[in-house]
Amino acid sequence: MSREHSARYSYFITIFSQIYKNRVNYVQKGGVLMQDILKEYGPALITVVAIIALVAVVTFLIGSGSDGVVGKEFSNLITTFFEKANGGV
Repeated sequence: MSREHSARYSYFITIFSQIYKNRVNYVQKGGVLMQDILKEYGPALITVVAIIALVAVVTFLIGSGSDGVVGKEFSNLITTFFEKANGGV
């Protein structure tokens, strides 16, 4: 190994060991890592994101009033049903 490669290798080893030491010190001082947060609250976060996505899709499809894709046809269906139920043709 050349001297230049050896110096780079030594530099990276120093950096990675410092990162590891900082992480160990952080955890020892009571710090919470993102990994711990996801382990603890991951399923709940996934559930919340799924519910929000479902509400967004339903809101987009049905819309407010006759703005949505399905909402307009549903409104027409109800209107036609009541017109025919009242004896209209």
